[in-house]
Amino acid sequence: INRLGQFAIAPELDYDPISIYREGAYQFSEGLARVAIDHKWGYINADGKLIIRAKFDSADTFSEGLARAEINHRYGYIDLTGKFIIKPDFESAAPMFKEGLAGVEIDHRYGYIDKRGNVVVAPEFDTADEFGEGLARVTLNDKYGFIDKTGALAIAAQFDVAHTFAEGLARVRVDGRYGYIDKTGTLQIAPQFDDTFSFSQGLALVRNDDKYGFINPQGSIIIPLGFDDAYPFSEGLAAVKIGNVWGYINDNGEFAVEPQFADAGSLHEGLAAVRVGDQWGYLGET
Repeated sequence: INRLGQFAIAPELDYDPISIYREGAYQFSEGLARVAIDHKWGYINADGKLIIRAKFDSADTFSEGLARAEINHRYGYIDLTGKFIIKPDFESAAPMFKEGLAGVEIDHRYGYIDKRGNVVVAPEFDTADEFGEGLARVTLNDKYGFIDKTGALAIAAQFDVAHTFAEGLARVRVDGRYGYIDKTGTLQIAPQFDDTFSFSQGLALVRNDDKYGFINPQGSIIIPLGFDDAYPFSEGLAAVKIGNVWGYINDNGEFAVEPQFADAGSLHEGLAAVRVGDQWGYLGET
C-alpha cells in the first residue's frame, strides 16, 4: 500500500453500496472482488473492470480457485471464469474452501466435500466450519469442538463459542470471557477479554470496555486498547478507528496512513476499500 494513502481505484464506484459489508465484501482475493449490481452479484478486477457478470443471488470471496455462489436458494462453487465447478445443489455450504475442503449441509447434517464435490467427511455434525491448520470447528449438541481431516474429534465439543485456528491458537469463550487454546485444547491465554479475533502476523485484535488493541501469543498487550474500532493486521497494516475516522497503523502502533476516512477495510492483495463521503474507492500500491 502507498503509505500516503493514495488511491489505486478512485472513490467513484457506481456499484450498489449494499455490497459494502464490514466483513468480506469488496476484498480482493485471487485478483477479484465481489460487487453487487442491481441486486445481483459479480466480480471486478483490480482495475475496476467487471470480469464475471453480476448474475448470482449471492457470491463470496475466492479461495483456492473457487467461490461459493447462490442461484435460486441453492449453493455451489464457481471458478475464476464464473463457471460452476460444483453444481448449486446444496441448501447450505461454507463460504469458501480451506485446505481443500468445504463444509456442506446434506439431509440437515453437515460434512465436508473436496474440490470435485465428493463427500470426504460424512455429514454427522450440527454445523461444520472451515479448516485452519489441519483442524475444523464443528458443533455437537450446541457445543464447539474441532475435528481433523478424517472427521475424528481432535478436541472434544466442550466450548460455548470457538473459532478457527490461526498461528497455532484458536479463540474460545469460557464463562463469558474470551481467551485462546492450543491444538490440544489447553488454554494458553486465559479468558480475560470481552471479545477477541484470530491471530494474524503475530498479533491478535482484542476488545475490553469498547476499546480495541493488540496482544502477542503470550497474551501481553503490544498495542494499547485505545481504538474505537479496528480490524486485524493484514499485509503489514491494520485499519483502526479514532472518533469517527479511520486510518492504518503498522505493527508498532504507528500511523502509516493518518485517520481520514469515513470507513475502511483491511488490505487484501495490496488493496483496501475506503469510503470518502458517500463513495468508495481503493487504497493500493502505486
